[in-house]
Amino acid sequence: MRDHGASISDNQRHFGPRPYLLSEFPFLGYNYRMTDIQASIGVTQMARAKEIAQKRQQLAKQYNEKLRNITWLKKPFSSNDYIHGYQTYVCLFEPERIDMNNIKHINSKKNDFMEYLQQKIS
Repeated sequence: MRDHGASISDNQRHFGPRPYLLSEFPFLGYNYRMTDIQASIGVTQMARAKEIAQKRQQLAKQYNEKLRNITWLKKPFSSNDYIHGYQTYVCLFEPERIDMNNIKHINSKKNDFMEYLQQKIS
């Protein structure tokens, strides 16, 4: 499915007996390739992965503490069965009130709340 769903990889095509042929794309695929710069940054970050994860968990703990009394905001769930990566701290805004008839209203209120939080840290 990677490389846009091509039937053969670019490597196979370029170094095969007929490198001038274009790949066929029998499946809908994805492009998961990264640049050399992204790869080098990733390799460097892997050396710091534990430190980065611990910092994210520390920040999530602070968010949990600061937002604990806001009952209508569903915070990220964590368990002893896994370690949450906290790539982002995703919350559900008024989850019990969300339906397709009022999603624009909920989004507007969510944006107002985000603006309020932004002003508190500025």
